[in-house]
Amino acid sequence: MDRQFNLADQHLARAGVNRKIAATVESFVLVPFLLRGTNLISLVLERAIQKLAVPGIAGFEPPLSLPDIHERMFWHPRHTSDQAHIWLRNRISEAAASIARVE
Repeated sequence: MDRQFNLADQHLARAGVNRKIAATVESFVLVPFLLRGTNLISLVLERAIQKLAVPGIAGFEPPLSLPDIHERMFWHPRHTSDQAHIWLRNRISEAAASIARVE
């Protein structure tokens, strides 16, 4: 399977844990529904487990510590003073801040 390792995969590989990947999805939202009725497990963001409660699917702390994920915004410098781009960056920042306040 040709895929790029994410941060969690990299961390697990350094700890000597090699996952056997049965499927990949484009969105974490699909994971609980794909796991139901199988003996598969997955790494899922804690927030997703809390928000996507699916009967028959349980969430547990991983057996080893994994690094936190920090989201960042990047853009080309030519967009820094563009009013529409500023508006979009502000909306994204506000949405992220409101999620953090709820937790």
